[in-house]
Amino acid sequence: MEEFEVVRRSGFIAMDLEEDDELIGAKLARADDDVLMITTEGKAIRFTVAELRSASRTSGGVRGIRLGSKSDKVVSLNLTPKDSELLVVTEHAYGKCTPIDDYPTQSRGGNGVITLKVTEKTGKVATARVIYEHDNDLMIISASGIVIRMDVDTIIRGGRAIQGRRMMNLDEGDAVVAVATTNGKKLDAQNGSDEEGDGDESLTKDMVEAEEVTLDGNGVGEEEQ
Repeated sequence: MEEFEVVRRSGFIAMDLEEDDELIGAKLARADDDVLMITTEGKAIRFTVAELRSASRTSGGVRGIRLGSKSDKVVSLNLTPKDSELLVVTEHAYGKCTPIDDYPTQSRGGNGVITLKVTEKTGKVATARVIYEHDNDLMIISASGIVIRMDVDTIIRGGRAIQGRRMMNLDEGDAVVAVATTNGKKLDAQNGSDEEGDGDESLTKDMVEAEEVTLDGNGVGEEEQ
């Protein structure tokens, strides 16, 4: 981190990239952390940060996962805390959560393992993120500006190889581009007590039904106008 202590207003190179490559993520990590990389063709690889050699900012780094084809690419980079789950969502809005423990630790640079069975029906993997115990609501965003909000607890749980379940309806030509979670106030259904998260927004478990909002060009929902 010493090389990032002083950053010029114009910025500086953090990693050397090939002409046809792009940066998709960055994480603050310790040597004993595990990294999980996900590709569009439904492959994932988990390896220890210690396998990555320390290098200067201008270095191109080393291979994390071997891509299956010329069209395959990495879409997600995550750290893997214990007792968490990996949410995988496809372009056609199919998704599921899988326990992190289902992903074996391997050596970096390998082919990885299946994280979701990609088909023409599901579309390629659009994004993936780690779901923590305190995460409450999930928001899915499509390329046309449709946003849907749903309770994290309603997402189907399953093994790495399953396709998952459709999470939102998309118009023809539309596709999922991003997901986000909120970790606000969570209501314990058994004892009625509130469990506080780290988020800025307070959300409760009675928000079980998905909520769909169409955004206009200014990012304002129809119900807000």
